[in-house]
Amino acid sequence: MAEIVIHDGNYQQYITGYTGAERRRTAFGECRAAPAIDEDWLIPRSQWDDEIARKDEEKSWLWDRTQDRIPCQYQNGINYCHAFAQVMAQEAAEVVAGHEYVRLSAMSIGGPITGWRNRGAYPEADIEQAAKYGACEYSYQDSEFSMRPSRWQDGWEENRKLHRVAEYLDGLLRGKAFDALVTSAIRNKPSLPSYAWWGHAVTGGWRVRKQNGVYQAMIRNPHGPTWGENGFGWLAEGKGTPDICLFILNAIRPTD
Repeated sequence: MAEIVIHDGNYQQYITGYTGAERRRTAFGECRAAPAIDEDWLIPRSQWDDEIARKDEEKSWLWDRTQDRIPCQYQNGINYCHAFAQVMAQEAAEVVAGHEYVRLSAMSIGGPITGWRNRGAYPEADIEQAAKYGACEYSYQDSEFSMRPSRWQDGWEENRKLHRVAEYLDGLLRGKAFDALVTSAIRNKPSLPSYAWWGHAVTGGWRVRKQNGVYQAMIRNPHGPTWGENGFGWLAEGKGTPDICLFILNAIRPTD
């Protein structure tokens, strides 16, 4: 495995699928499951260098706290990047909240919102599904990428209630989306950024660094553990600025 850093000069080699057309269903701040952030929530850029140095020294990034505990999800060509990114963020949030790691089912998020068909979806649909119904544990599936819930273990729909997301934030503040992505990492809030240039959804909020004067945000890609370093890679600010969506998990599980 080798480190991947995606920037304006090399991003085209990482494009593997449908790009450019996927858009949000709602305008910023209109998603029922995600109140809009405002600029007061953002950590000012003038503080980023100090915050990065502090978290590096403390080893307190989300990446530090979860990387060895949470395997990378693998969508294997299924058009559910939106759902796989969602459950990776949710798994990280549960572990940081003090729960034991449990692998969650991306199919239990992506299936209901697509009518159990292999196709993409609006990002809002995933977070609304995770907030209202939740994601069941992977062990309920009858096979790795099963889209036939009639074959799943009885009780999967009830099990979803144990893994719901209490609250998201909508971070796609105009002109400040990268600032929100960096802030989510500094605050240890997993996030769900999506990119038109990539036609892809990933999981963010893991870590931030500065190289040659450019800030880079760590992502985890649901293309599996052989992508980058166990699924982790870096997006330089230009290509790392979310433009389709940025939903931030603000609170995990309604009972927490």
